[in-house]
Amino acid sequence: TPKADPVIREEVKQAIQKNGIAAAYRELSAVDPGYAAKIAPQDSYRIARAIEVYKSSGRPLSSYALPQRPRAKWDCLVIGLDRPRGELYSRIDQRVELMFEAGLAKELKGLVDKGYGQNDPGMKAIGYSEFFASGNTDTVKEEIKKHTRQYAKRQLTFMRALRNVLWAGADDYKTVTDSILAWLQGPFVIRK
Repeated sequence: TPKADPVIREEVKQAIQKNGIAAAYRELSAVDPGYAAKIAPQDSYRIARAIEVYKSSGRPLSSYALPQRPRAKWDCLVIGLDRPRGELYSRIDQRVELMFEAGLAKELKGLVDKGYGQNDPGMKAIGYSEFFASGNTDTVKEEIKKHTRQYAKRQLTFMRALRNVLWAGADDYKTVTDSILAWLQGPFVIRK
């Protein structure tokens, strides 16, 4: 895709602020219906980027093919860390409890007091967005846990679709360290 053009990016940003995200999504749907169908109608970042690409190149974003091979200049060792699902979910639940004990609700209130709202990109993150949907702390806490588990599952699905990933237990420091050292020394083969 073409590199970002600051002038076009600013024009698109101003149009979205003036006319709203729904109008921008309709514009994207008209010029690139395939890409528009793949994203949420409220995904302001992706909508803006797709419109920007179209305006700067005259081509829809969906017409740009994803590379089928890794870039030759990059030699990477990709390590996937795995943990049994039950243990992962238990750790997620514990982490969310600790976030609340550390003052997550107060942190969010401070951000809102500074003028940030639910449509700002950072406020759409798991851990913040749930507060805007419900005022009940227990409901918010359970939603954050659920959304974090769903996100972890999507991450694993994505990683498992990649080729040539070295999988190791999340606590298997020896395998990870030994593999990195071997990879740094020369040709490295991932053994299944």
